[in-house]
Amino acid sequence: MNGVRRYPEAIKFLLSYTIYADSALTLNSVVNNLFNLSVRPSLVEYTVYSLVGSATSVFGATVFLYLFPLPKFTLRQWAIICYTIMLLVCVWCLLGTSDNVPIGFQYRAELYVFQMVQSLAISILMALFKVLFPKMFPKGSELQYFGFQMVVSQNLSRGWETFPLTYISFWTYSRG
Repeated sequence: MNGVRRYPEAIKFLLSYTIYADSALTLNSVVNNLFNLSVRPSLVEYTVYSLVGSATSVFGATVFLYLFPLPKFTLRQWAIICYTIMLLVCVWCLLGTSDNVPIGFQYRAELYVFQMVQSLAISILMALFKVLFPKMFPKGSELQYFGFQMVVSQNLSRGWETFPLTYISFWTYSRG
């Protein structure tokens, strides 16, 4: 509880990132169901579609870590770029809900591109978060708060109703 009071901006960052990650996971699940319903893929094609996301995440994060120093972007600018990409993906998805618009996740290729773009943006944001979040705390206490991030992320992804229990357990743990 003391750390929450001492580092309110870091806790806000943690909560906003956790909500973002949960929202991105939900969007991915919805689009995966849309892929299943609209494309009617075979088992092999659905497996390939799923692997495209995982391969893009691994490859994208690795390439990002090597290429990060080349452009003169700050960590904040990289985060803004990735958040903007995800916002554009959501807008693209919303376009497809209209019957009058011929684009917006209505074709197989759009769904594959979405899978790659979203996986790339999420993998970069995950790498950025893992660098930025610990830097918000004094040297030596990063692990305690990073562990709190893991607990919050796991519990929020399982259901919003578990957050008060997580907060109470962290408060009890941090008191001694």
